Amino acid sequence: MSGISNIKDDAALENTVFEQLDPLVRRIVRWRLGTTASPQDQEDVTGDVLLELFVRFNASAERDPVEDLQAYAAVTAHHGCDLYLRRRFPQRHRLSTRLRYLLETSKNYALWDVDSTPICGYVKDRGSAAGRELAPGWAKQVALPVRPTESTAVAAILSYTGGTIRFADLVEGVSALLDIRDHVRPADTANLTAPALDPGGRLDQRRALEALWKEIALLPRTQRVALLLNLRDEVGACALTSLPFTGIASMKRIAEVIEIPAEELAQIWKDLPLSDLDIAARLGLSRQQVINLRKSARQRLTRRITGNIGPETSSKELKTERD
Repeated sequence: MSGISNIKDDAALENTVFEQLDPLVRRIVRWRLGTTASPQDQEDVTGDVLLELFVRFNASAERDPVEDLQAYAAVTAHHGCDLYLRRRFPQRHRLSTRLRYLLETSKNYALWDVDSTPICGYVKDRGSAAGRELAPGWAKQVALPVRPTESTAVAAILSYTGGTIRFADLVEGVSALLDIRDHVRPADTANLTAPALDPGGRLDQRRALEALWKEIALLPRTQRVALLLNLRDEVGACALTSLPFTGIASMKRIAEVIEIPAEELAQIWKDLPLSDLDIAARLGLSRQQVINLRKSARQRLTRRITGNIGPETSSKELKTERD
């Protein structure tokens, strides 16, 4: 793929980022986050990464061109995943930092990149790709010594894998072996379909969902559309279609909030969630603007529901929020 200096206009740049680099970013996010993040969170991380790439490439096309777009996109995707994991799983992130230090300062171990993916293992294997694929629950098969430490856990894992392993898999293995867990705080974004386990929990959940729906209705229209038409549940299916069954909102009310005729909503109902490209066409915006609108909507909802200020908006973000 040619460098960013060869991309002459916004349309070509948008195509490069949101079409050509999108599969690579999604593959990395899916692999890095896996079951630790919901489909909606993975979608949001992917959107954030693509936005950052668009802004970076747009600002640097002339004065500081990026020549290897695939490599730069891969590194940015890994950084986006790191940011998500640091916010949602601080204990695991701290473990990752300690293990990275252990590998980089040890005489026996090394940490390197293969196709922009961090790989670790013995010094003699530096530069090699990761070893065999690891099955789910693989860490349970690793034999640990009595009173294990992070250092002995790393040694046991490398012995088990044969010497090379993805760094993310090493972190996962050590956290499982040493029972390093996070008290996962609620996601920063809306979840309209999370199950409740008991009658009291269902009542509290319903009240929370009703409050959330009211806040969604107060968002600017473009934010409502960008958020709701792409809303996914915990398995990646459309979350919006569950609202009539829960009694939170009827199809007529959903259409009113999105500000489209109920007949039109009925026509697209089976196609939900819509892609960012389809939503962009509906709003007359670009795809990166849709992603940014959805991000802004989720941040607003977090601030309103929790009463917190929420994360600061990066100075690099496109100013596409339309009130």
